[in-house]
Amino acid sequence: MEVEGKCPISSKTCEAITKALSKIPAGRFKDAHFFARMLENAKPKAVPAKSKKLLAGLVILVAAIVVQGVWVLRNRSTESRDANPRPFANANTYPFTNWSGVEDEPAFSPDGKRLAFTSDREGNLDIWIRELSNDRAWNLTADSPFRDVSPRWSPDGTRIAFHSEREEGGLFVANLFRNSIRKVFDDGGTAVWSPDGSKLASVTYVTGKKLYVMEADGKNSQLIFNWEQPGQMGIPSWSPDGNWIAFSGGTQQAWNIYIKKVKGEEGFYLTKDTYWNWTPVWARQTNAIYFRSDRGGVNDIWFMQVNLSSMSSAGEAIPITYGVVSCDGIVAVNLHVEMVDLYIEFETGIK
Repeated sequence: MEVEGKCPISSKTCEAITKALSKIPAGRFKDAHFFARMLENAKPKAVPAKSKKLLAGLVILVAAIVVQGVWVLRNRSTESRDANPRPFANANTYPFTNWSGVEDEPAFSPDGKRLAFTSDREGNLDIWIRELSNDRAWNLTADSPFRDVSPRWSPDGTRIAFHSEREEGGLFVANLFRNSIRKVFDDGGTAVWSPDGSKLASVTYVTGKKLYVMEADGKNSQLIFNWEQPGQMGIPSWSPDGNWIAFSGGTQQAWNIYIKKVKGEEGFYLTKDTYWNWTPVWARQTNAIYFRSDRGGVNDIWFMQVNLSSMSSAGEAIPITYGVVSCDGIVAVNLHVEMVDLYIEFETGIK
């Protein structure tokens, strides 16, 4: 995206947004801290009313990339997510956090009542949990001064898997009922739970080229896929029927989504093009996948049907919206909450 002509907001803000939306990965910010710092320094004292519409649009476009503040988008449609592949028409957003610093990686609890996310509110990056119904929030990983990121809820909502640099790094599981945290895999990155909560799948953190499946306590780990292509693998997603795992992989030139059977050698590419296609999330019926892609020019969420019998896509990719899809049609998006004080109404124009 390019900002043409006279920008109605500050030039530094425009510069920050343009950099965050760069089509070249190397041209983007190294991480959210740098982006947040540049926006803080560029924050205007006031935003003219006539500029708010454009500014809101820019902020929405950055939503799939920026990690400054967590917002929640609720689906007001009565149709189910799988029946309607574009379920967020007529949806609106509201601010969920307004802390200083960075809030990132929002993850809804299975019952939809809590949100886990990463924040540097107390200095280093920690896993925080906040109730959706009130302002109660707490630091789940306050016991360690090391970096804790990428929270993932177990299906029953009693445990959270996350990556940490404590104890020389690895995959950890926090038991919310027992108030305990234990290491389960030495080289584990961001993990995903099996639908029954008995297993975890994780791509190796150091090399990013191996996908392991293990018991929830870390026992009986098995290598089920070795990425032999250039680049590395992204975050895996376990299908609701428990039989498949989707993940993305690639280089700075392109990322594509691969679907691998948990037991056996079968697997196939869902996408195989020159775009960045990543962070796949399965639909409830294991018949489609939501994923992020820059095929439209910026990082949006897209939807593609899957035919697992023929191991192929079952239609063209359809653009959806911005954010992180949860199992019950709620989306969390990352926005910079200090740029403009307003609620943003998402209207997709799709009936």
